[in-house]
Amino acid sequence: MTLAEILASDEEHKKLVDQASRRMKASADYVQPWFEEWVALYKIYRAIADAVDDSDEPNTMIAYAYGIVEDLVSAIVEPILQMRPPCRVQARRAQHEKAAENFANMASAYFHSSLYQMEFTNSTREQIITGNAWERDGWANEYVTGKKWAKVQKQKPMGMFKTLMGKMMPSDSPVTYEAIEEVEHQYPARVGYYTEFPWAFDIFPEPGAKRVCDMHWLIERQKSVAISDLQKKMVTDSATGKQRPMFDFSKMLKDVGDHAPGSIQPAAIAEKTDYGQEAMDAMIGRADDAQQSSQSDIDKVSLEWHWEKDKMFVVANGAYIVCYEENLYQYPRIPYRLKVYTPQKEFLFGLGALAPIKNQILELNDIHELSMRNWIRIINKMVAYEEDSIPFIDDFKPRAGGKIRVRSRTGNVHD
Repeated sequence: MTLAEILASDEEHKKLVDQASRRMKASADYVQPWFEEWVALYKIYRAIADAVDDSDEPNTMIAYAYGIVEDLVSAIVEPILQMRPPCRVQARRAQHEKAAENFANMASAYFHSSLYQMEFTNSTREQIITGNAWERDGWANEYVTGKKWAKVQKQKPMGMFKTLMGKMMPSDSPVTYEAIEEVEHQYPARVGYYTEFPWAFDIFPEPGAKRVCDMHWLIERQKSVAISDLQKKMVTDSATGKQRPMFDFSKMLKDVGDHAPGSIQPAAIAEKTDYGQEAMDAMIGRADDAQQSSQSDIDKVSLEWHWEKDKMFVVANGAYIVCYEENLYQYPRIPYRLKVYTPQKEFLFGLGALAPIKNQILELNDIHELSMRNWIRIINKMVAYEEDSIPFIDDFKPRAGGKIRVRSRTGNVHD
């Protein structure tokens, strides 16, 4: 089945959309307890207090967990990034040594890039905090349509031609000639191997599976992606061997009709599935539930990537199939890897560095917070003063209309 056939059949289209909705709901219910625990761990890492008795009191939560995590990140990441690539490239046969050397140089350049190193570091930090981090290898195939100067074949009427007798005769026969003109050209914007590190809150696995290789399907959610960026993505057609667009938004744009730029915006996230937003609030220091609405003049959609071992399809805004591909890989598989900090035999997800000491960190914080609150309340009604400036200590005794006399630098006493 192809995407064109799905878009042409309302029955097939509705069938896929309904299947995607059922899978998303089942997975969201399955991962909810894990996501709630990860949000709590992110708040501990960022030293975000859930609530205080008095909103005027400062947040005195200690950053002990932050130090633990950052020390571990440095210890784990630095040795891996120094290898570049993290594994040795070696030829199996003597005639492949040159190819292996070229591949090693390409891999070294990729793993040496700042973009990969930063994303890998952030992924490792996530793995230490939550105990889990996802990776996906892919092949970027993004092109931008531009123009270039090129030779083109053109035709024009001959007009006149000279006979063998030397006589000029009119003629409408075309003649071909070369001209240099601007023509459309597909420029590579991002082409080649890459590794993505999806956020743990955006991955929804099949319930009950203990390993990725045992899953029949997996969902990755992207909450906001520009349609114009998706239209740059190309894929090589297995039948023709030519490049074609990976996404087709024709059905969505037909239903929307004429619209102002920015009118298409991501659909609202279903209740109890957007724990990533709560974790993001904790990371940026906002512990409330306020949603920041952003105004944009760019058309954007939310995507759900539904991966199976032998096919993949994408649902936009929960209602439109915009991509469908079968047999993407010669070896059928779901192209995701799950890295865990401490594996748990009976569960898909692992434990992070903070989970076993979570209660102890909270207990230590409660002790510290109680001590600081008491100290603040005690000194709240106290006044610090210089003893030499107060000639009459009895002025501090409460009395109606009482004033405290102070001694100026000249030695005079004033009310």
